[in-house]
Amino acid sequence: IISERDEGMGGDIRVFDYEEYSSDALSFANDEFLLNIVSKYIKNTLETKSVLAGKVVFKNEKMTNSGGDWHRDGDVSQMKAMIYLSDVKSENGPFTFIKNSKDFDFKRRDIKYPLVQRIIFKIKGLPIKPPRYKHDEIINQPEMKENIFKVLGKAGTLVLFDGRYIHRGDVIKSGFRYSLTNYYYPLIKKDTIFYIKGFIKNIL
Repeated sequence: IISERDEGMGGDIRVFDYEEYSSDALSFANDEFLLNIVSKYIKNTLETKSVLAGKVVFKNEKMTNSGGDWHRDGDVSQMKAMIYLSDVKSENGPFTFIKNSKDFDFKRRDIKYPLVQRIIFKIKGLPIKPPRYKHDEIINQPEMKENIFKVLGKAGTLVLFDGRYIHRGDVIKSGFRYSLTNYYYPLIKKDTIFYIKGFIKNIL
């Protein structure tokens, strides 16, 4: 069980590889309908590498949310499927993302990737700072503030999203939020050459 705080937020409770403990989570991980959708979107065969069980609970004395402050999962597409296991209203810390933000960038927080990763990214012309942003930076950008969208819904609501869009879990104001999230990655083929080509195309 992991619970970390960063950027003055976070603090949600996470269990990775939950499919090893729950048959329902395993069924969610192997859902062919979802795998087909995300694979077509990314134009490569994907598989679920891990299912995250998440719990966010309101704590009056702390700002608690899922995922920390505004961020993208990386500078390349990262497909995920999230299902709410509880009813989620605006006060329950809903998943929140910014429409039309896939290719938009601005001042990043002053943190850096590890040295080896920075060298690789520098060679490839990619930013050496992770795409994480302060809330004030977001709301001071009109094109960002106007496109903030909160996903509200009953238990069972499914959200498919590309983690390259700027997003976060909204700060919870009351109650709790339970969810499961599939993390999708390119399928590792026995043909090494095929896998390397897919990896370079879709990840690097």
